[in-house]
Amino acid sequence: MQFVRSNGYLTVIRITGPKHNLLGLRIGEPVTSRPVCERLPPVGCCKHGELDEEHLVDAVLEGVEAANAELGAAYRVSHVRYVEDDSPPVRTYTLLAYRVVRHLHAGGVFVDGVQAAGVPQVD
Repeated sequence: MQFVRSNGYLTVIRITGPKHNLLGLRIGEPVTSRPVCERLPPVGCCKHGELDEEHLVDAVLEGVEAANAELGAAYRVSHVRYVEDDSPPVRTYTLLAYRVVRHLHAGGVFVDGVQAAGVPQVD
């Protein structure tokens, strides 16, 4: 997994053979009752099937909640980003959100987005 900081998002990238996922989170108070979700344009030409955005956000919130419970923390997500042609299942995003929060909490390094190869640079 690669951890990247870009445009206010803490992003994790996971590539395992033909499967790939990118999850970007803004940590902070939600603007609405649910985090704002942004689908980034596809990268490449792979077709894995459409991800259900509602279920993806639910999976992210579940991962953050699990990390918070384990760490005794209270991180909240205000924004979620994912790439349109990323690989299912959406449960993967539970793990990714969990890993972002644990990495942040542990003081892990997030590489500057400009230096990270393969990370879509979206303002």
